[in-house]
Amino acid sequence: MARYNPARYNPARYNMARYNMARYNMARYNTRPCGDFPWPDAAVEAVNCDYNYQHYNYPDVKGRCNVTCSDEDDLLVGPADLSYHGQYSQLSGTYVCSLANMTWLGEEPRCLGQYNSATVITNETTGTRLVGGEFYGCVELYDGVTGQWGPVKGWEISYWGTDHDKARMSWADLACRNLGFREGLATAGFRLANGVVRYRHTYYLQWRYRPSYPSTAPKFILSQSLPQWEGASLHVAIDRVVRGPCPDNDWDCRSDYDHMCLACAGERQHDDPQGM
Repeated sequence: MARYNPARYNPARYNMARYNMARYNMARYNTRPCGDFPWPDAAVEAVNCDYNYQHYNYPDVKGRCNVTCSDEDDLLVGPADLSYHGQYSQLSGTYVCSLANMTWLGEEPRCLGQYNSATVITNETTGTRLVGGEFYGCVELYDGVTGQWGPVKGWEISYWGTDHDKARMSWADLACRNLGFREGLATAGFRLANGVVRYRHTYYLQWRYRPSYPSTAPKFILSQSLPQWEGASLHVAIDRVVRGPCPDNDWDCRSDYDHMCLACAGERQHDDPQGM
């Protein structure tokens, strides 16, 4: 007979496991374990929910909602990117009810239109502006030496993993606050075709938006150290400014794929004039 080993049998852990299993089973048979779709007033064209959705491949899911944007919109932000989560990849780009924590995965949906270089949001006080849309686009800074606006570059966000993506959102928060918004909303979104999600993985905004600039425009190359103090300006996070053509060996300056492009959240405070 095996000797009793208290490390192998922990009553508290066993009871918690039974409790979680019972809670999980109750959720499975609950009509709406996560409740109604939590953003009924989202600024989208339509939300279609199937609260009874279940699939043998997705035992932790009970309910799914699909968001539709207008035909002219380009990207959808908000749904969780599940494309790297094995069997759940086919649900990426939709909102799903997770039985594990009984909540809808994702954030409030927002539809992003096409990039429009004529749409410019400016904060003159911080010398920061957003080009492309009313709350999304690419960030530019004002150069007091040349009297010109130029792109913020050297922002690598695409291949460093989840922790790095979270760190990049801290940079987005800084930029968006400098522009007068509450915080950053997203650095990536799902590509749309006729208003519906086309691909089941996110697409980085800095890949989608690739504005062109004359070689004489100043290029603001980011530092890798995010300012931590309250009220910090994006200007103090700049490592260097390249004025004139980029040197051949300066990849951060020459690359067209590392612009600081993002979407911002919250109503903007209109303390400063907008425009050029």
